[in-house]
Amino acid sequence: MALSNDAYQVLEDIVGTDYISAEPAIMDSYAWMRANDLRTKDRSGFFIRPEAVVLPGSTEEVQAVIRACNRFRIKCKAFSTGWAGLAQPSGAGVINMDLRRLNRILEIDEKNMFDVIEQYVIGSQLQAEVMKLGLNCHIIGAGGNCSPLAAATSFIGNGADSIFMGYSSETLLALEWVMPNGDILRTGSLGAGLGWSCGEGPGPSLRGITRGITGASGALGVFTKCAVKLAPWPGPAEMPVEGTIPAYYTKLPNN
Repeated sequence: MALSNDAYQVLEDIVGTDYISAEPAIMDSYAWMRANDLRTKDRSGFFIRPEAVVLPGSTEEVQAVIRACNRFRIKCKAFSTGWAGLAQPSGAGVINMDLRRLNRILEIDEKNMFDVIEQYVIGSQLQAEVMKLGLNCHIIGAGGNCSPLAAATSFIGNGADSIFMGYSSETLLALEWVMPNGDILRTGSLGAGLGWSCGEGPGPSLRGITRGITGASGALGVFTKCAVKLAPWPGPAEMPVEGTIPAYYTKLPNN
């Protein structure tokens, strides 16, 4: 099902000409993803080609894209770093919402040990900044190239440091959520205008609805910002890195 010209124009008006495409070559680049060779009969790794890709640059643009998709009855699948096939459309007639433009660390609260991030912040990017302050962040076993926001809101999120820092679902605090109907929900203390420090209460928690046990893999709207807990870091402020791509290494501190 090709995207109609009217729908394409509405989406282009939202994100701008440079941030939308339906070019076949570009769509093929989105249709290939790690581990998709296990999901395709010919082991090519090419799965389902999206009808188009849009790259919103703000929460408001995400909201407008979702409302436009509802208006034209188009399915939309959002992803951040897109590390696995779960980030892709699972059927025909779907557009991809690529969130790579939303890549900012918005706040690091050193005293209360949490940070506020957008979707495309990756674990190693965040870790490098918080280590300068004597803090550390949980990174899932898939590695530092993945999104802590995606892990906290939409996936299982366990890793080697979970014994000390918890699973990603346990690090999640307040979040901003563009729901499937386009409304924006801000949970916990954020919803009361009191900052990002608390994810729930008083009263029932929304954490079970937003992510459950394993998360919905981007199928429940878009989590545009979230706060995650940090932990103390007794090591050096910077870890000197040596080597070349992909064989980087660093000397671990004695402790």
